[in-house]
Amino acid sequence: MYSIALSIHIVFFFVPKTANRPGQADKVITFVKADTPEAEGINAQYTLIKEREKKKLLPKAIIELLKAKGYHRLNYYHFCQCWKSLNAKKDNTYGALVGGEKWYWYENFIPIVEKYCQDNGL
Repeated sequence: MYSIALSIHIVFFFVPKTANRPGQADKVITFVKADTPEAEGINAQYTLIKEREKKKLLPKAIIELLKAKGYHRLNYYHFCQCWKSLNAKKDNTYGALVGGEKWYWYENFIPIVEKYCQDNGL
């Protein structure tokens, strides 16, 4: 009944959503401060929830960064060939569409472009 994609989505992303009717939720989580009387005697299950906005870069910024590292032949054409060959926009692993207009790349895509430059003599 549950797909792997849904399971992965649930594991990696915390999206607050309330149930419409009592008893509708699969699991109810109540957040209680650890130093309150209610917290004493409860079987604790700890989960770390970190909210962090990933740094987003336009292609120009990545190209300039890699040119400064010595990949002087890298240009926008090569950058496009790199992401297209990897189908890097298939999901939000390497970047995100912001405002429905521009694709911004995450920092984790820089080493991939750098490897592409090394493999293609740029």
